[in-house]
Amino acid sequence: FIAFNTKGQRLGKFKLKGAINMDYEDMSLGPCLKGKGDCLYIGDIGNNLLERKTLDIYEIPEPRPPKAPRKGHLEIGNWTKYTFSLPRSYNSEALIFHPLSKKFYLFTKSHRLTWEKFPEDKGKSHVFKLNPQNKKVSLEGTLNTILLKKNRKKAQKNPRASFITGAAISPN
Repeated sequence: FIAFNTKGQRLGKFKLKGAINMDYEDMSLGPCLKGKGDCLYIGDIGNNLLERKTLDIYEIPEPRPPKAPRKGHLEIGNWTKYTFSLPRSYNSEALIFHPLSKKFYLFTKSHRLTWEKFPEDKGKSHVFKLNPQNKKVSLEGTLNTILLKKNRKKAQKNPRASFITGAAISPN
């Protein structure tokens, strides 16, 4: 992953030493579950071919970028991995960490391959709550993302994609 300052200038590139990147999609910031301070939560949650039933979230104490830009990656070895088993294969791109409940929320993406394998999911995005303490996964709800499109009638007749590709949570 890459750190930028508030002006959009690149500060440094980081690599998780020993971690396997199947399909990193999103990250969230919040208080560390293990230790003090703030942590980044990187979601290895992508599953374009719908071959995985598990996903990983990496907790990394927020790194300090180098003072001057440098070439290459800075390796981070101090990380914790949380693995969750989903009820079936889902492709996800959005992840948030709720700082008060200390739970993750995962938003699935509905696309053509999903519709071919799971026709009942056409135009739907599922929201899962992931509990890092006990690894429990619960379905919190489903959104009809076709209804989010500007031309709803056209989208319902011939939906090409119904994507949720990002999420954020307000500090309030």
